[in-house]
Amino acid sequence: MKKVLFILIVTCLLISFLSAADKVKVRQEVQTNDRDPLASNHSYGTPPTDDLFDLQFNWPVAVATGEAGLETDGNYIYTTEWNGAGGFFRYNMDGTYVGTFTIPGAQFVRDLAYDGQYFYGAAANNSLREMDFTPGQETLISTITAPVACRAIAYDPVNDGFWANNWSTTITLFDRNGTTLDSFPCGVFQSYYGFAWEDVLPDGPYLWGYSQDGASLNQLVQFDIATGLETGVNFDIGSI
Repeated sequence: MKKVLFILIVTCLLISFLSAADKVKVRQEVQTNDRDPLASNHSYGTPPTDDLFDLQFNWPVAVATGEAGLETDGNYIYTTEWNGAGGFFRYNMDGTYVGTFTIPGAQFVRDLAYDGQYFYGAAANNSLREMDFTPGQETLISTITAPVACRAIAYDPVNDGFWANNWSTTITLFDRNGTTLDSFPCGVFQSYYGFAWEDVLPDGPYLWGYSQDGASLNQLVQFDIATGLETGVNFDIGSI
């Protein structure tokens, strides 16, 4: 009887300890989130397909202090640190962490875009930084005054411009002089943190947005650039 009672007491203590540890972990994760205060959960969305959203890779972040934006030049993968020292992190194409670097004048960048030569990003403001990420010569090239605050951003090679917005503001295309070329409002999904442009899928090109919306607040959304409307193709990233 004493042995059974002892086991029960130890089990209760372990459950209590694990519960407390989970709460601490949750508090720590919340501190590094850059979440739209207006983001909300919704149950709508197209069910994931078998092909388009197959998982290709899944690599852990190396620093995990607020790595937000992500972009690649085909040689390395880069992420941004929005809430720490405001630096950038370099990974090999197989996900191996290489190291960190900073660029004076380009701190707290959120999303990243790449035009084939330079990287672009802003600290959720109108000052879009043009940056050289070449290893050993990382530097700020110039600053573009954007017509909108840039949190999410993507380079559009057809128009030689940038699609950008801040959370749920109007999604705007502007050129290198900061002149507005096109715009359309967010649709059903809101709270965007990242954009990507692609012309691989049929009937494109498309703008893809990473939205802090949907069932798990992690929704990938496809826009038809020609119409400025959501296509109905979207995916709950939190489901994987």
